[in-house]
Amino acid sequence: MQGRPHLSPFCPNPPGRPAPVAGGLATWAVATVLALPGAAPAADMSAATRKEIDHMLARVVSSGCEFGRGSTWHSGPDARVHLERKLGYLSARGMVASAEDFITMAATRSSMTGEAYTIRCKPNPAQPSAAWMEAELKALRASAPPAAAASAARR
Repeated sequence: MQGRPHLSPFCPNPPGRPAPVAGGLATWAVATVLALPGAAPAADMSAATRKEIDHMLARVVSSGCEFGRGSTWHSGPDARVHLERKLGYLSARGMVASAEDFITMAATRSSMTGEAYTIRCKPNPAQPSAAWMEAELKALRASAPPAAAASAARR
């Protein structure tokens, strides 16, 4: 076996072989799942919650703002597609029971890098996407009839 590198589970990076990518298979699996078309919402997401999330996603598109992921700015429609993929992944696992869950788990930061998302509505400076989404949700609830607003606040 002269000339062949020794491959062993105890020596994952033999000389001459590049270091493995951080996260390895787990990172690839998450990226693959997030790239799939959105799954149907889980049964535990109420229609009212879905309506609030759909409203926030529609505002991302209609606002004319840009969505920052990493060092790249994306259009509203591209941002919506990305956030819907994340929502599909999370809701298929029953992880989104409220609009606040959506903001926290899907619309705040990258699940791959942990880097915060931002939203830039010119001429204003960029702001954390969580703050922008929370403001949109607050405005939606403030414009809702009192009974619907009270119901949404209890979730």
